Amino acid sequence: MSLSNKLDYLEETKAQIKNAIMQKGIQIADTDTFRSYANKISQIKESGNISSDDDWQPELDWRNIEDILDNDTEEYEQKMILLLTDELDDSVKCEIKGFQKYKLSDGQTIEANTSTLTELEFNTSKDKECSKGYNTRYVICYSNSANALNISLPENIIYIILKKIKASVSFLNNKYFLEGVRINELNMANTSFSSFFKDNVNLKKIEGFPENTNFMSSNKSIMNIFNGCISLKENIVKDFTGKTELNNLFYQCEKINNLDKTIFDENTTNLSSAFMGMTNIKELLFDFSTGTLHTISQAFNGCKKLKKIGKLNLLNAITQSSNNNVFTGCVSLIDIEEITNISISLNFSTCTLLSHLTLLRILNGLVDLTGQDNKTLTLGIVNLNKLTDEEKSIATNKNWILK
Repeated sequence: MSLSNKLDYLEETKAQIKNAIMQKGIQIADTDTFRSYANKISQIKESGNISSDDDWQPELDWRNIEDILDNDTEEYEQKMILLLTDELDDSVKCEIKGFQKYKLSDGQTIEANTSTLTELEFNTSKDKECSKGYNTRYVICYSNSANALNISLPENIIYIILKKIKASVSFLNNKYFLEGVRINELNMANTSFSSFFKDNVNLKKIEGFPENTNFMSSNKSIMNIFNGCISLKENIVKDFTGKTELNNLFYQCEKINNLDKTIFDENTTNLSSAFMGMTNIKELLFDFSTGTLHTISQAFNGCKKLKKIGKLNLLNAITQSSNNNVFTGCVSLIDIEEITNISISLNFSTCTLLSHLTLLRILNGLVDLTGQDNKTLTLGIVNLNKLTDEEKSIATNKNWILK
C-alpha cells in the first residue's frame, strides 16, 4: 500500500471513529483534534449510553481549582476562583471587576480598584494544556468588603467556585464556555436573580444554589434565571413559592425532563414563555387554579413531549395575539387536568392527541361572551372530528368562533 493510500485509509478510519462517537450523542467539532477523540470516548459509559450531564465532572486534565482554593491561605472575607479557557484569546488579557486582589496561575499577584475594570495579562507559558485542544489558566479573586460587590467577569470561564460571595448584580449570565458552577454561601441582593444563569448554553452542573427561593423573599421576580440553558439536565430550584414573574423561566431548557418536585403557588402571575422549548418535559402538574395568571403567551410552545398539564384558571389572563401560540407544537399533549375561565383566543390545532375529556374541559371552560365581541377557539380538524355537533355547540352558544 502506497503512502498516499495509507493516509487515505487513516483519514477514513478517523471519520468512522468520529461518526461512531457522535452516534453515542457526543459532539465533535471539525476543529477538534484526533487526539481529543480519546477524551470524547471516555465520556461514553461502558454500557454504551451517553455519560449523564448529571454526573458532570471537571475534565481530568483541567487544573484542580477546588484543591487550589481549599489550600489557599489568604485571609479574605470573600473569595472566588475562575478556571479560564484560552479559546477566546487573541491576546492573553481578560477584564474583571469587583475585587481587591487577584492571584493568577502564572504567579502574579495584582492589587486592584474594586469599582473599575482590571486588565489581567497572563504568561501563556504557564498555561496547562487540555486534551480538548485548548489551554487553561486560573485566577483567584479576593475581597474583604462586608458589602455586596459589583462584579463583572470575563466571558471565557469554564468552571467557577464561589466562596462566601456577596453581590449586588447578576454576573454569571452570557458565559458561553461555562460548564460548571459550585457555590458556597452565595448572598445576592434581592433584585439580582433574574437572568442569573441566562444564555449559558454549555452549563451542565450547578452545585450549592439554594433550592428554595424564600431566601430572597422580597424579590418577586425570578424571570429568565435559566433562560437558554440548553445543556442543563436538572432544575436546581425546587420551590418558587411567592414568586410572581416567571416569564422565560425555563425557556429552551431542552434537556430538563422532570419538574415533578418543583413548587409553584397562587402568587404566580406571569408564565409567558416560561416552559417554551422544553422539548423533553412530559408532565407539568402545577396548580394555577386560583386565577392569578395574567400572562401565558407561548407558555408551552414547543413542548413536543408534553403529555399532561395541571390546573389553569385564566380568569385574569389578558388578551394578546401571541396567546394563539400558547400550545403550539404540543404534539403529544393528551390531558389538561383543569382549564377554566378562558376569555382569550386559543389555538390547540397542533395538539391532535387531546383526549375527548380534555376537549370537553376546554369547551366548558370558555367564558360566556353573549352580547360581547366574540373570540376564537381553534381546535383543528382532528380534534373537531372527536366532538359531536351538540358538544361543539357549547362553544358557539357562548359566542365563540370554533375552528
